[in-house]
Amino acid sequence: MKRDIKKVKEILFKLANGFSYSETTEEFAPIKGENEKEELKLCKKKISTHYVPPDMLAIKMLLEDTKENVNSLSNMTDEELVSLKNKLILELNKDDGL
Repeated sequence: MKRDIKKVKEILFKLANGFSYSETTEEFAPIKGENEKEELKLCKKKISTHYVPPDMLAIKMLLEDTKENVNSLSNMTDEELVSLKNKLILELNKDDGL
């Protein structure tokens, strides 16, 4: 479940920054081969690059998530913050073992 949330945040970050992707279109035409059998031969190949601009909704969602984290941390006591820090360190060490 934590990996799913991490993946969603990565996708949101990608959408918030904008990205490019390539698309390949290929056209084939039937051509008679040496043994009088029709074969398909590549006659056109087009590679297009598309740009997806930054998405404002993704930016807003990331900013709200950051704001909520900052607000929840500012309301914690020193003992709660130390406990959270230790818990996060244990989780990071556990993930490194994968």
